[in-house]
Amino acid sequence: MAQSQLLADGSPLVAYLAYLQYWKQPAYARFLTYPACLATLELLQSPDFRTALASPEAAEFAWRTQFHAWQFRGGHVLYPGQAEAWRGREEEKPGEPAS
Repeated sequence: MAQSQLLADGSPLVAYLAYLQYWKQPAYARFLTYPACLATLELLQSPDFRTALASPEAAEFAWRTQFHAWQFRGGHVLYPGQAEAWRGREEEKPGEPAS
């Protein structure tokens, strides 16, 4: 979207993103399935952030970061070193004791 100028200052999409700020109000935020999206919405308010997203590397980094947050949304917050331990748990066979 940033690469195709949809996020340029003054575009209808940027105006719509500003409108969506009402979701930050507690009366609306409590209905969000992914409340972390409010952080992304806040970042998208910044012209510098929108400009940075025009870089494929920056867009890929933002996508991977958000995907990781969604992937581990169920309370599984991983810290450095825990990802390897998590993968090990997934490889255990049912009925085998954990090592």
